[in-house]
Amino acid sequence: MENVGYSIVEATDDQLRAHFAYLRDNGVNALRIMLRDHTKIGTEPMDAIGKANLHLLREWEHYMEVARPYGIRFLVTLHESWYADYASYFNADVMTRCVLPQYTADELKALPAYRRRFLVDKRMLTQAYDALSDPDCLACQRDYLTDLLPRLRGNPDIFAYEIENEQPNGFFRWTEDQIRLIRDLDPTTPICVSHLGGGLISADPLPWSTRTSIDFYTYHTYPAGNTSPDLDYGTVVALTARYARLGKPAFSGESYGDEWFKATPAARHLGGRDDIWAQLCAGTPGCFFWDTCDEPIKEFRLAQKVMSGLDLVHLRRAKPRVGISVAHPLTDDGFFATTEGRAMCTAMGKIADACFRRGIDFDFTFDNLSYPTRLKVTDAEAVARLKPEVAVPDGCEAQYLLSDNAASFVCYVRNLAGPAQITPSAGDGWTRMHKPVPLSVTINFPLKASKLTAIDLDTGAVSQITLSPGRPFDLGTTDHDFLLTTATGL
Repeated sequence: MENVGYSIVEATDDQLRAHFAYLRDNGVNALRIMLRDHTKIGTEPMDAIGKANLHLLREWEHYMEVARPYGIRFLVTLHESWYADYASYFNADVMTRCVLPQYTADELKALPAYRRRFLVDKRMLTQAYDALSDPDCLACQRDYLTDLLPRLRGNPDIFAYEIENEQPNGFFRWTEDQIRLIRDLDPTTPICVSHLGGGLISADPLPWSTRTSIDFYTYHTYPAGNTSPDLDYGTVVALTARYARLGKPAFSGESYGDEWFKATPAARHLGGRDDIWAQLCAGTPGCFFWDTCDEPIKEFRLAQKVMSGLDLVHLRRAKPRVGISVAHPLTDDGFFATTEGRAMCTAMGKIADACFRRGIDFDFTFDNLSYPTRLKVTDAEAVARLKPEVAVPDGCEAQYLLSDNAASFVCYVRNLAGPAQITPSAGDGWTRMHKPVPLSVTINFPLKASKLTAIDLDTGAVSQITLSPGRPFDLGTTDHDFLLTTATGL
């Protein structure tokens, strides 16, 4: 999503249309929204202490209506962040300024005790975190969803609900209670959850697939705290996507991050490019950026063109020959935050990097017995003994998506000359450097297509390659990234 710099209430229709046209023209077809608004006088919440903020809801409905001709649909987050200091149950000023005026004196008198507590007695939560456990707040949440969801149900612009923005760890019972209520009120719209921006370190997605009935999971992945000189951002995104798909369908609900605003435009392009293609080549259905800038948004343009040339409705990913065991306890969602879990996450990055440098597709798995080549997560050195699948020179790596009938193929060849800080501060995380290499590529398995399209991701130049499995083709000496695909219509 582009940072447009104004609230939806304050934006004119002309501003909104220009914004949506910009997104559409750059290949963006979905937005994730939180049902609050940030105006000049402060934050206005959707949850008006047990009922929907109808004034704000009308603004969001209008926002979605204006977006409709531009082919943009919405993932709607229902509850406010548990850590938000502007949450209406925690912030008396927000409640008094934004919520209380929506009630008449007679309505206030008729309120049940659990709502009077906040609106009349003004006994707010002592910490925002308590919104997921305080009995009065839970009762208000039920009233709020009971009022809101019948108004959202059937809206063609909404493709899914997210229960809460970046909910805290371990609240499986609260989540399942929310899912049951949401499905009672709207049985057809898919439901997901998300956690903080540390990717796997913030929360292990797999327990959420087994201990709740979510339809899909959205991980949030930012560079700060996730990356290192040995683990650049593109590799972190790739390993997160490949691990998360072990459970329910998964994709990035937030990624990229504010760190990149301080980077160079060239670095911002690289970050967005890695974010998009590392996930698409992992078999995810897409990704959401958080409040980002022009350069990464423009990277979506080619992604939309390429992926629209594939039969995504029927595409089934070919099972890799390599399975990498990441078996560990699933007693809660905090494993990767432990010392043992962080060590495994580092090992996952090393073996993923080793595979990508030899163009080898792989699955992380708990049981790798059904794979011809079975590796432990600590077996990164063993990868060097495997035959490359998409052979690229030192200083490059290849990540690819192949359909089980070999008709659809997308391969992301990225130049990886070493680590580079995203900004002068190492705390903002790590991306990659470029260095020219003689780029010869060999695809060592058959594809149904006889020709391949090669796209220079830095210049946009397109060339056609006649395919012959096992025979190299030359893309010149270059420090650019390339996309190789059988997609048509480019």
